[in-house]
Amino acid sequence: MNRGFQRFSKSIAITFLMCVFPFVVHAQISQGGFPSSYSNIGLRSAVQIPKSELSQINVDELKTEDSELGITYRYGIVDSVDVDLKLSGVKTKVDSGYIWRYTIVADSAKSLKLLFSKYVVPSGAKLFLYNSDYSTIYGSFNKDNMTDDSTFVIADFPGNRLTIEYFEPTETEFSGSIILSQVTQAYRDLFEMMSLDASSADYVDVNCSRGIYWEKEKHAVCKYTFTEGVDSYICSGSLINNLNNDGTPYFLTANHCVGSATVASTVTAYFNYETKKCGGAEKQYKTLSGASIKAMGEATDFTLLRFNSTPPSSYQPYYAGWDLSQTSDSSTCIHHPEGLLKKISFDDDAISTYHYILSWDVGVNSPINTHWLVVFDEGVIAGGSSGSPLFNTDRRIIGQLHGSGDTDCYYGKLSYSWSHSDYSSIKNYLCFGSDTTFIDGYYPSDNAPDVAFVADRTSVCPTTAVSFTDLSAFDVSLWEWSFSPSTVTYLDGTSASSKNPIVSFDNNGSYNVTLVVENSSGKDSITYTDYITIGNVLSIDYQSNIENSCYPSSDSIILVASNASDYIWTLDSFSSLSFYISDTLSNASKVIIQKRDGVSRDSVSSVSGLVIGTQGTCVDTLQFSIALSSSDYDNVETALPLSLGYNGVFSNNCAVVEENEPKPTTIGCTSQRGWCDEGNGIELNNSVWFYFVAPSNGDLTIKTSGQFDTQLALYKAGSPDSILNGEYQYIAANDNVSSYSTDSRITASVDWKSKYWIQVDGGSGGDFGTFSLTLSIEEDDKANSEILMYPMPVAESLTLESASFVDLSSARVTIYMMDGTLLQSEVLSVSNDGKIIVPIKNYLSQGTYVLWLNADGINYKKLIIVD
Repeated sequence: MNRGFQRFSKSIAITFLMCVFPFVVHAQISQGGFPSSYSNIGLRSAVQIPKSELSQINVDELKTEDSELGITYRYGIVDSVDVDLKLSGVKTKVDSGYIWRYTIVADSAKSLKLLFSKYVVPSGAKLFLYNSDYSTIYGSFNKDNMTDDSTFVIADFPGNRLTIEYFEPTETEFSGSIILSQVTQAYRDLFEMMSLDASSADYVDVNCSRGIYWEKEKHAVCKYTFTEGVDSYICSGSLINNLNNDGTPYFLTANHCVGSATVASTVTAYFNYETKKCGGAEKQYKTLSGASIKAMGEATDFTLLRFNSTPPSSYQPYYAGWDLSQTSDSSTCIHHPEGLLKKISFDDDAISTYHYILSWDVGVNSPINTHWLVVFDEGVIAGGSSGSPLFNTDRRIIGQLHGSGDTDCYYGKLSYSWSHSDYSSIKNYLCFGSDTTFIDGYYPSDNAPDVAFVADRTSVCPTTAVSFTDLSAFDVSLWEWSFSPSTVTYLDGTSASSKNPIVSFDNNGSYNVTLVVENSSGKDSITYTDYITIGNVLSIDYQSNIENSCYPSSDSIILVASNASDYIWTLDSFSSLSFYISDTLSNASKVIIQKRDGVSRDSVSSVSGLVIGTQGTCVDTLQFSIALSSSDYDNVETALPLSLGYNGVFSNNCAVVEENEPKPTTIGCTSQRGWCDEGNGIELNNSVWFYFVAPSNGDLTIKTSGQFDTQLALYKAGSPDSILNGEYQYIAANDNVSSYSTDSRITASVDWKSKYWIQVDGGSGGDFGTFSLTLSIEEDDKANSEILMYPMPVAESLTLESASFVDLSSARVTIYMMDGTLLQSEVLSVSNDGKIIVPIKNYLSQGTYVLWLNADGINYKKLIIVD
């Protein structure tokens, strides 16, 4: 198991303030302004500024190392320096004080991050960073940026060269001290990440599709950078609310990202590091640096930080609510994979507890029931996502990202972290020791609005009504809608100042839509170009509830059409033999197609028909055809035969529960008598069937191996009907080999020539995937080893000799081919000296065979070779 994408990452923050000047000023709660040297040409050229030239870094070598060692997401290497600005920098007299300047140069770096081990400055002092042409300026920083431990970290500065400039007034209460101790050289370009935002088509932008409905909660999530040892990393985390709703800047993240006070002091968080709109450019993001640890725990991999500064309302902070409950109908994660602009991931299924020990690749074990197991239906995570929050259906945090397997993600449970901490309890900070189990989110009343909206349709016919929904965050009180061209008509009493107007468009063509929102703290606006298309051509579409062409267990098919106002559905004549339309909903946009009684699931392979959509005067007709698949060995009647040894590969994809299909009892997870209760009440869902005939008496072992959590059961019965009629013997069942393995294994005694049935399902009934089955048997041969058999290979006849035969008069000898085909069975006499002569040459050709000897009720099995 990978711990936090080691495969996962670690993170940072920068703030841009766009000005009317042709450069960018960065803020980290900074005061703005310009360094003294900016407007003084003489200061720029008259003095030679001392500098430190850092060691060269090999970018390709570092990226190769990351790949080979699975390090994600490291982005920089730390150089230790010792620069006392007042001693090493050049000092120059300016109006009302002095400035000191010093330059850092790192030829191969993509950006530079500075850590001052001492930052103590008096009132009126100012610190700036800037590049050679002043096109990028960070600052000013002043005494408000001082911390309790006197350290100060500044977000990555783009490029490979910067100048530090410190101004101190002539008259001060004390002389300031600024000592630079660390510089991170970035070998991954943090600022290029925005242009690489589409590096994975599986990422979902937080401002696109379903993400736009999370306008408030996204403001809680930040990416951040930090330094540990000689490396700098990127992770994700979130502001989290406390019971006082007072905006105390608590920040929840992963312990494998920030696990010490030293590392916490290097944190720089990026706020609003996202697109302005779906498909748009990035926002003006802001940064906050420095934090202290309040609580942390290794088992669930959490750290609760408190930022040294409170993010001002210009950052639009949102402090997410939290919940200690153990259920949720769905789950959502907002994060920064690879340090990219903010993304979102959705799991539409009920959340599951992981009931086993988690073993991480850094030697840490997490106890059972401490993590959520999530498999996202939409949107993936990656290095850089570590520490990101998991929200429940009520949009409250229930955990943070710890790590992942190939497809599964594990989030440390907040409910466990609550009272299991290596520091003071997280409970003491977020609810002051009370028994409160959940609270909602909080945001400052002076947050400026964050504008967002959606339309219920974007491609329509003339005069068709389009409903717009405002999704803007933070107490919007005024709305101003506008369209270009302006040939629109407001309907149902709505207007340009309505929150959610209904509009029809008078002319064909494309329309731009602009929304300006306002509250008591400010305005925000957004324009979507060519957002609405009006035309006489209608193009309808549909979606099906059947995923991966699997036939649903309910035997019903749900189709949902879009882009029209009304619909008519029909089935073709062939499909009508097996299916009928049982219901239509929402102006027939949703249709339910039901299987007719008496039609089996595996007798149909598709359902087809037509849907006609109308919208105003527009009409469109679309053919639909849904391929239907089911597992070939889904039912007991279609069980696959198995042989001893390795069998596979199989899949339970598309399998469902058959009527009257048996199921094991619910018991301990590693028991041989049942499956474990994994908290959601499901025991069967994707079960498939196999059978075999026992080739001997003995102890049979059946073992699964594969890429997902399996469950295994063994029954004894003569036929499929016996299984379905309850006329079977329940032999054994197993969920997990051990608490460390999701494979299953059964060992049970079996009887020669009896028929056994094997049932395989996904863990907790809900999982599916590929697996193999291995069967082995330890024969109950008792005196087998005492029998002499000669000659071998056999020529004319075979002699069996044993002292145990002396008192017998006869014995039955049966010979089978290796595939189990019966060749001959006869009763042979036993001589007084305990010998049985078996004629061979008359009926056996060259090859290997199985000989069974039944002597006085005891079975003996031998392999014979005929020459």
